[in-house]
Amino acid sequence: MRQGGRRRRGRERGIHPPVTLLGYRVELNTGRSVIRGTLVDETAKTLTVRTDEGSLCRLPKDQLVEVVVEVSRGVRLRTEGRRLIGLPAERLKRAMRYGWSRSV
Repeated sequence: MRQGGRRRRGRERGIHPPVTLLGYRVELNTGRSVIRGTLVDETAKTLTVRTDEGSLCRLPKDQLVEVVVEVSRGVRLRTEGRRLIGLPAERLKRAMRYGWSRSV
């Protein structure tokens, strides 16, 4: 039973998506390959990742099939790349409607 108000969209079982994704470990699925590393830069339409091998890889958000963000040990959040289009402040204005789901 819920206490203290209505349920907000985009949240599942108390999972709060991070405001900014910078510094988090990510897995980016492009459909052809999976790129693993740390997110170092984000623009309105691209993500830049420092891969585990040490190289920088810039990818357009709209071409990412899946984005998995590890927010803490054992807690990973999954969404589609096209739902991340825009700056972090713009995503907050959209009231967290971009469908995060928990992956184990």
